[in-house]
Amino acid sequence: MHTRAPQLLAVGLLAVAATSAQAASLTFTIEAPGVTTSPLAQPGSGYTAQVEGWQGLSSGYLAPGNTLNSTVGRYTQSATGTGSTIPAANIYGGATTNSGEQFLSNTQAGGALTWTGTGVTDGPYVGYFGFWWSAGDGNNDLLVTMQNGEQITFTTQTIMDSPALQGHPTGISGTVNGHYGNPTGNGLPYTNANEVYAFVNIYANNANNRIASITFSEPNSASGFESDNHTVVAAYIDNDDHTGQDIPLPGTALLFGPGLALLGWARARRSKART
Repeated sequence: MHTRAPQLLAVGLLAVAATSAQAASLTFTIEAPGVTTSPLAQPGSGYTAQVEGWQGLSSGYLAPGNTLNSTVGRYTQSATGTGSTIPAANIYGGATTNSGEQFLSNTQAGGALTWTGTGVTDGPYVGYFGFWWSAGDGNNDLLVTMQNGEQITFTTQTIMDSPALQGHPTGISGTVNGHYGNPTGNGLPYTNANEVYAFVNIYANNANNRIASITFSEPNSASGFESDNHTVVAAYIDNDDHTGQDIPLPGTALLFGPGLALLGWARARRSKART
C-alpha cells in the first residue's frame, strides 16, 4: 500500500510538468487597441507574412463539410453545425472601411473550422498565426496543434480575464473604450461597446515545433466567432521580435489540479491502510 503513494505523487507532478511545458510551447499576445493588422505584415518587419482578408469570397466556400484553399493555408469546415459565413463589413467585423471589405464569421454552436498550414510557403508548419478578433466574447475556443502533435486549448475567456485587455464595456452607443467597441467605424453610430476588438498573436516558442493547425470553435454558444486578417509567417519568430502584450496562459495553474488530486487520494489511501 505505502509504495503507491510516491508513485501516484510522481504521476501527478509529471502531469503538472507536462502541462507547464505545453503552455511554454506557445506565446499569446494582443496588440494595442485599434490595431487591426499584424505588425509582421508591415513593410520593414523583416519577415514574409501572408494575409487572408476574406475579400471576394462567398459564404458557400465554408458550408458544412467544405474546404477552402487559401493563400495562408487550408480551411476545412466540419460537417456538423451551420457552417461559416463571409459577410460584408458591419458592426461585428471587417478590419477596414474599404469598399468590398469582408470578414469571417464562423463556427456557430455545433461546428468547427480548422486551418492547416498546407500550401503555406516553406512547408506545412508556421512559426506565427495572427488574427483580428472582433465582437469577441468568452465563448470562442482555439485548439492549437503543434508540429510534434501536442495540443493546447485556448479559451478566449483567457483574453477577457487578462490584464493585457484594456478598457471596459461601456454600454454607451457610439463609444469605444480601449479594446471594447469597434474601432473601424463600421456600424457607427452604434459601435458594439460591450464586446472586445483586438489583434491576437500566436507565436511558436520552438523553431522545431511550429504550429500545424488551429481549430476555431464555439462549443457553448451560437453567437459566432468573428475574425479577419488571418496572418501567417512560416519562419520561427525570435522572442525579441514578438509584439503586443503577453496574455498569461492559465494552463499551468489549472493543471496543478491533477497532481493535488492524486496527492490527496494517496494520502487518503495511506490513512485508510493505517486504520
